[in-house]
Amino acid sequence: MSQNGGNVESLQMGFKTLVTQIEGVQKGSKDSIKAFKALGVRVKDNNGKFRKQEDIFNDVVSRLQKVTNSTDKQRIAQ
Repeated sequence: MSQNGGNVESLQMGFKTLVTQIEGVQKGSKDSIKAFKALGVRVKDNNGKFRKQEDIFNDVVSRLQKVTNSTDKQRIAQ
């Protein structure tokens, strides 16, 4: 697999995981809620409506880049 193919695949898996976690928040999953809180990422806007998945994804990526411990980064990203 090429370097670019691997990066695209990782991005797709990351987005799929994110969507699953957002759905978890919508269903009241404490683990999903905890994961977003650990990163300091809001999934709802000021009106209580869910933000766009793309915006949440960008926030998650930005926050994960700031986590320096790779073990913590993997634990949070799951």
